[in-house]
Amino acid sequence: GIPLEHVSSAKYLGVTFTSDLRWNTHISNITNKANRTLGFIRRNLQIKNDKLKTTAYNTLVRPQLEYASSIWDPHTISNITKIEKVQRTAARYVTNRWRKRSSVGDMLQQLRWHSLAERREQQRLFLMYKIHHGLVAVNSSHQYAKPVTRATRSLHSEAYQLPYSANTF
Repeated sequence: GIPLEHVSSAKYLGVTFTSDLRWNTHISNITNKANRTLGFIRRNLQIKNDKLKTTAYNTLVRPQLEYASSIWDPHTISNITKIEKVQRTAARYVTNRWRKRSSVGDMLQQLRWHSLAERREQQRLFLMYKIHHGLVAVNSSHQYAKPVTRATRSLHSEAYQLPYSANTF
């Protein structure tokens, strides 16, 4: 086999992990795949029906951008932008507005699509709710997120205390 110190990335359950613990490779992989799928839809679903095009995007493309996002949610502007760009292209396709001067923000509002960053935040909150209430098999008293033992003015009995880490990459 290959010595582990020579492995720069590995895919596990559809998520690409890298030796530097950054998400750039994973996000490039998923956005490339999502863009290819969106291109396939655009080539093969040339109709005027916005609802059908939205359904195609929501069913075939968006799940590729959101799979396991509670794990890999990016914090760098470049990665967030790369993911949002796929949805912005999809909004242009669904509304059939390709002019440079067309406002994609207006299109997203018209379609009532939340940003993918907002959707990832909601998913993280749903997951935390499920962990806190014992709805998933994750121990909420794990050392990385401990329930607050003493309520203060800024922390209530349902709050979690995150550990401090001086490690930065």
